[in-house]
Amino acid sequence: MLYIIEGNVSRLYEWYWDGENESLALRINRAFLDNNALSPQMPHISTLRSRLNLLQLSTLDAFFLDPESESFGFDGVLRVNHQTDDSFFELHAVIPEVETVVGECEECNGGRNRGWSDCQYCKGTGKATSYNWKYANAAIGSLQLVITALHFGQKVECNCKQFQLLTTNIEAAGHNEAGGLSGEFGIPLQNWLLGQKDNTGELLALPEAMRTVYEKCFYHDDTIPLSFGATVKDTGLLHITCPGNRSGLDPDDEASINLDKGFGYRYREKNLDTTVQILILLTALAVLSNLAKKDIDANPKEYLKIRTAEVKA
Repeated sequence: MLYIIEGNVSRLYEWYWDGENESLALRINRAFLDNNALSPQMPHISTLRSRLNLLQLSTLDAFFLDPESESFGFDGVLRVNHQTDDSFFELHAVIPEVETVVGECEECNGGRNRGWSDCQYCKGTGKATSYNWKYANAAIGSLQLVITALHFGQKVECNCKQFQLLTTNIEAAGHNEAGGLSGEFGIPLQNWLLGQKDNTGELLALPEAMRTVYEKCFYHDDTIPLSFGATVKDTGLLHITCPGNRSGLDPDDEASINLDKGFGYRYREKNLDTTVQILILLTALAVLSNLAKKDIDANPKEYLKIRTAEVKA
């Protein structure tokens, strides 16, 4: 297992958001490819693959990554990019269209309202829609398999000079259910977040990217407000929100204790209902990684120091 709350380890993987192509990428150190750590014969891969198949996510025809492959995972939903200019290769999940408009809502005849309130069947959009969760579920299931291999697989020697900024644990549930999302923020990332308390401008990129993913997945009427947010409290704790029942990512119960010691902390999901919410929140983490690593990788010694927040009275 990969633990980064109290110490620093070489960067084994990182999330990356490609805004131009609207794709979420998991960048993995090539050492895993060289050591065949993603082989389907590995016990942890075989066991998890069987469980995901029982969830009827899809069928996985091949789990080998090789230099000639172009796609990977359930139904080949992840696109493989080996042509990077560093020691990482990339698995790209292009954001899917989950909800499509098929006509006017039959309950309100496209009028948006029933009586004095919004139509509960179309949520006030006046449109009838259909859902296809297959790609989103397959992408989350495939990413869970890879992350599991990275965390629990055979030990791989990695000589990367950069440090792991955050880790992610994904729990696929199948069908249109959410599952889970959790992980850890390491010391360098937490130190970077402490510097964002009075500089929220950069963090605006997180809700902007989350909105892009939501509107790509779901039909949305601009007259209906959506809630996206990313806020760093005075303590240095990051809170991320997305549409749902007060959904998002929050620090765990021991986060403040860890921060008092100058460590990183664990985060976990809050009130998730669908796999799309996991894609949205993974995108937020990817944008966070994009922003933070530019500063951290340029001046690593500055962010490796153990320091704590100065909370205002």
